[in-house]
Amino acid sequence: MNEVWIVLALIVGFGIGYAVRWRTSGTPADAHSVRQKLEKARFELDQQRQEMADYFEQSHATLLQLSQDVDRANRLWNESASHLFEEQLSTAKLPLHQPDPEPLTTEDQQPNDYVHGSHGIISPRKKVS
Repeated sequence: MNEVWIVLALIVGFGIGYAVRWRTSGTPADAHSVRQKLEKARFELDQQRQEMADYFEQSHATLLQLSQDVDRANRLWNESASHLFEEQLSTAKLPLHQPDPEPLTTEDQQPNDYVHGSHGIISPRKKVS
């Protein structure tokens, strides 16, 4: 009797499994539309991935070019600064300490003016009209 119950449970299990599969699987047309949507989503994802790869490649090239331009400008700046410094050293050789100027002797000095104001010695000319 025990074997009958096992066979009966097996048949009922197959029946329930078939019914569940039949209800959830849908029609082949539904499976085809789901497959098409999946392919479309994969295609769009691959397209976006390629666009991102192109963008990063272009950004890398731009940054590399910018780095090279900055290096070139830095080299030119350093060369021009060193040439300018060499020109300044060769043209103007200034002593490190300049001697104090010698004081003027009494013969070289201008006479002091002790008169304040006008004494009327020199009068302005009058205009003749």
